[in-house]
Amino acid sequence: MSVTWKKSFILRLSTFLCVLFHKSYRYRFYNTENLKQAELFHPKKAFVIASWHQNCFAGILAHAGQGIALLVSRSLDGEIVSRLANSIGLTAIRGSSRKGGREALAILVERTHDGLRSAITIDGPKGPIFEIKRGVFCISAETGAPILPMVAVGARYWTLHKSWDKFRIPKPFSKVAVLYGKPFVVTNAEILDRYEELQSRLANELHTLEIQAVNMGLTAHPPTDRSKVERDRRNRSASTAIAS
Repeated sequence: MSVTWKKSFILRLSTFLCVLFHKSYRYRFYNTENLKQAELFHPKKAFVIASWHQNCFAGILAHAGQGIALLVSRSLDGEIVSRLANSIGLTAIRGSSRKGGREALAILVERTHDGLRSAITIDGPKGPIFEIKRGVFCISAETGAPILPMVAVGARYWTLHKSWDKFRIPKPFSKVAVLYGKPFVVTNAEILDRYEELQSRLANELHTLEIQAVNMGLTAHPPTDRSKVERDRRNRSASTAIAS
């Protein structure tokens, strides 16, 4: 089997399996008043959904048919997401922090001005995990569209522990809870002067949503320990510095 045929087979099979999983899930939406509030910020009701990369599988599927635009990398994984998005009524804009990200972000800003709603994995496409990139803040500052924190988590799911983001896949026929946080708009001045505060605000909002999901019994899995992740990251950096 040639490389081209292998890639084509992987893409088709992956998309097919994702759609099967999607059809088996039972979605429940919470804090929808925050979603309605987000529509009030922008004259054309645009907003930017912000989530961790580890939750993007359930998050993408939960918003099927809503025409939301996804910022997707140009990798093979990104091609799978792009095909999946097109098959379930979403839009994929290709780019990443490394390959074409600036151009893709410019397109997303332009489309947001026109009223398009979008979704971004704020620590993607390759991490580090829980390290928020500037893109989501730049879109909000340039367009006036609010950032809408979102967590999508299955009652039962698999965690890919060897992946950089501890990627989560809800098990077939699981209930999937989608929780929206409080929307907020940022300015270019805030990005320049208070960037770390913005990162903390968004990260804390997402953590609060995950805790809410646990407390409501929507999932039995606790959130990934961000403090442990940060300690491990510092230890790796220290080890690298010593080795060099």
